[in-house]
Amino acid sequence: MKRKIFDSNIWVSYFVEEDSNHKKALKLVGGMDKIYITEYIILEVSSVLTLKLGSGLSKKITKDFLDGDPAILVEYDDIFSETTGLFFSIKEKNKLSFVDISLLALSKKYEIITFDKEIKKFLK
Repeated sequence: MKRKIFDSNIWVSYFVEEDSNHKKALKLVGGMDKIYITEYIILEVSSVLTLKLGSGLSKKITKDFLDGDPAILVEYDDIFSETTGLFFSIKEKNKLSFVDISLLALSKKYEIITFDKEIKKFLK
């Protein structure tokens, strides 16, 4: 069974109670023993949470991530080179961000959990 990495949209929904996917995210994250996260996901979540919840709460959540609560930081040496390779090889008519593409690279070793329909198309 592959380890799971949650996309940043799961984490934003998890922490923002007003988010339309908040209850779904609570169920997904709450049911896991071990959750893995990347530096890219932390950067993206921290940026969005700063806008939505303010920098104080965003900093606390980011510190919790870095301390391994609720997720374990993935150390993956070749992620940047694999991501850039995919970034330049995927057709131009897609809506994937660099962080999204990093998840595609990681999908070889991890199960990627996301609400993003565009990422899901590429994960099939």
